[in-house]
Amino acid sequence: MKITWGSYPQHLGHTDSPGCFRCHGEELKSKTPGKAITQDCEACHKVLGVEEKNMKALQELGG
Repeated sequence: MKITWGSYPQHLGHTDSPGCFRCHGEELKSKTPGKAITQDCEACHKVLGVEEKNMKALQELGG
């Protein structure tokens, strides 16, 4: 099939691609009652730190 790592777009993050907001936005809504998927990042992820230098959790994970 000749599929490589570059065969499909990467949708991680939200700087270079819409990322999560492809689905977690106002455009996709259920028919009843017309509710959109939450945009709360913690619905799918646990935020460990934002703009934190030398983050302890990342050091423990070897990052």
